[in-house]
Amino acid sequence: MKNNLLIDVKNLGQSLWLDFISSKLLTSGELDELIEDGLMGLTSNPAIFEQAISKTNDYDDNILALKEQGCIDPKLIYEALAIDDIKKACDKFAHVYEQTNKTDGFVSLELDPSLAFDVAGSVAEAKRLHKSINRKNLMIKVPATPEGIKVIYELILLGMNVNVTLLFSVEAYKNANNAYIDAIKERIKKGLEISHINSVASFFLSRIDTKADKLLETKGKLALMNAKKAYLEFMNFYDQTEIKELLNKGLNPQRLLWASTSTKNPEYDDLLYVQNLIGKHTVNTIPPSTLKIFMQKGKSCITVLDDSEKIIDFFKDLEKQGINIDCITDELLDEGLDIFKKAFMNLLESVNLKALSLQKKN
Repeated sequence: MKNNLLIDVKNLGQSLWLDFISSKLLTSGELDELIEDGLMGLTSNPAIFEQAISKTNDYDDNILALKEQGCIDPKLIYEALAIDDIKKACDKFAHVYEQTNKTDGFVSLELDPSLAFDVAGSVAEAKRLHKSINRKNLMIKVPATPEGIKVIYELILLGMNVNVTLLFSVEAYKNANNAYIDAIKERIKKGLEISHINSVASFFLSRIDTKADKLLETKGKLALMNAKKAYLEFMNFYDQTEIKELLNKGLNPQRLLWASTSTKNPEYDDLLYVQNLIGKHTVNTIPPSTLKIFMQKGKSCITVLDDSEKIIDFFKDLEKQGINIDCITDELLDEGLDIFKKAFMNLLESVNLKALSLQKKN
């Protein structure tokens, strides 16, 4: 009997996306099968592309062809490969996008991490990539730096879909959500359509516990409680009369997306950040290995509201222990940006080495 777990979870209000992309995934039929099983979207990042390009030969012919055409800049070679993959992935999810009335079926592409503090540069790159890919179900990934919050506003105002990435704190999430809503309000003032615009706020999980477990007596709890706190904030925000009026005008809520959902601690359950955060108006983006485990062992039931009555006391207890959650989340954002930058530099280096190696062989 066919496994309909992903569809069952979707019926509860959560979309499951795959945190992975590769040429083989797109051409082997594997992605088509996952979509048939209920997969609703896909996210990518430089580290994923680096693995796909450097660890396989799937891109060799295209890299060599680009090199022979005179394309010598590793970033331009990477972009050509990524744009081609993202286009194909968007096309795979096109019917999901249409069937869900343009509220799902998205594919995310990350901006160059070196632009994390550059508003004008980020907006320009987003516009260029958006034009090159030319797919309605594309999402542009923007990090939640103070400058990134401004970029979110500008891109939503332009009518793009935005994936806000590297969110660790509830306060940063609120800023991202406010930027989204402010841009939507401005579009309404200008008489522009809003019903096709979507955004997700990507809340990172396992990295929080990796850092916090060194400080806390109770291990493996902070990330989940922080995520559930953000979800309560989401529910309260979209329950306001003013926001309900915007929903009636076509506003799509900025859904919370659970990211970094593979457990880093081998002592933790593989599905710690998946099974415990199922709820309406959420997305969980999952690496292939974790998705496989979830499809084998997961259960479809609302869990994101579990322990919600304990959240206030949990964070009060953190204060009593002398734990400053803001310090933890600020450090994680800085570290996350560094990790993204290094991943992007490694990606460009891998592309360059692969191109030189292929040129020598030919």
